[in-house]
Amino acid sequence: MNSIEICNLEKKYHNNLILNIKDLVLDSSNIYFLTQSNGCGKTTLLKCLFNEISYEGLIKDTNKRYVYAPEKVSFPQFISSISFIKNFLFADKDSSLDSLINKYFEYFSIDQYKDTYIDKLSKGTKQKIVLIKTLLSDADVYLFDEPLSGLDVNSRCNFMNLIKELNKMDKIIIIATHYYEEYPYENKKVINLS
Repeated sequence: MNSIEICNLEKKYHNNLILNIKDLVLDSSNIYFLTQSNGCGKTTLLKCLFNEISYEGLIKDTNKRYVYAPEKVSFPQFISSISFIKNFLFADKDSSLDSLINKYFEYFSIDQYKDTYIDKLSKGTKQKIVLIKTLLSDADVYLFDEPLSGLDVNSRCNFMNLIKELNKMDKIIIIATHYYEEYPYENKKVINLS
């Protein structure tokens, strides 16, 4: 079973303590939901796990591969949706991955936008691009920050099904959200950060 152990993790911004976790184990038997009010450290914890920001304390993860889908993404200009994903996944010469990318575009009902510049897309379609890029990544730990934001009902259901499949593959799933009750998983574990 895949697991991460967090010990005495602290993060301060301008001497304000934002995050303080004494002991927490996250493993692949559950799907984890970080919740609480704005400013409680949900996104901060994801960034610590992704090693995007510095922190005090210890994250024991035995060299796991992480992928992170932030809530807000700065996309490059003048790049198509398909090129953005292929460049991220280094998929130019992998025809099997190319087929899988096309499948995901169809699954999220955005195959008509494959060649459209990302900066011309709606918020919901951009969100789908971020989710496809993340879901296609070969990682041990998947981090999502408000992944349902801007998604239509069908895409929400499709995303939740894909998360369930990843979890069955011994992947650790951590989702920061205010709306954990929308996720219908039996192995859902809610972590209230305060």
